[in-house]
Amino acid sequence: MKKITALISGACLAAVLALPLSAGAIELTIEKNKYYLGSANVVNEANADKEYVYIDTLRGMEMGLDTINLPIDYSRSENDFGDLPAAAVPWESLGPKNQFELPKDCFYLLAKYEPKQGTGIKPYYSIINYVWVVSDLNGKEVSFAGKFEINGTYFNLTDTMLFNAKPDGSGVPDGGLTLMLLGSGLTGLVALRRKLG
Repeated sequence: MKKITALISGACLAAVLALPLSAGAIELTIEKNKYYLGSANVVNEANADKEYVYIDTLRGMEMGLDTINLPIDYSRSENDFGDLPAAAVPWESLGPKNQFELPKDCFYLLAKYEPKQGTGIKPYYSIINYVWVVSDLNGKEVSFAGKFEINGTYFNLTDTMLFNAKPDGSGVPDGGLTLMLLGSGLTGLVALRRKLG
């Protein structure tokens, strides 16, 4: 009888230890998940862009659209989020953390994955970024994969980034556009000064 009780106790302890850490957390996946916005997959790391650009590109894409054979391949989910605001800069970086409570005012979550070194297989993508719209989950605990495998290549989570929405919903101009607008404005002021003075 003591042996049976010990075996049952051991089996119960093993079952408790085998429970996933994400019990109670909302699981963010890319398959049939209403929060999933899409992915930005970087073919060559030299072409990597700022993460808010990935989000703003995905939010502007048609639902279900894939772009292939670009330096960055985008895949937009079929989820309808309506009009999404632009991602604000700066963001909060959590490092390779895949389970946590979302802070207040978080709108987008981006998980960045890179191939595990030493697998012997050169992957097509050097970085895979998955994006979720998490504005309805503020204050709730979320979890997502820390690693996954594609065609024999293992990808590990290397960074988790949280983005707020821009208050006015506008996009962020790139540095070249900002300089061009500033230059045009200054040129206009000089011309106006010459005309009036």
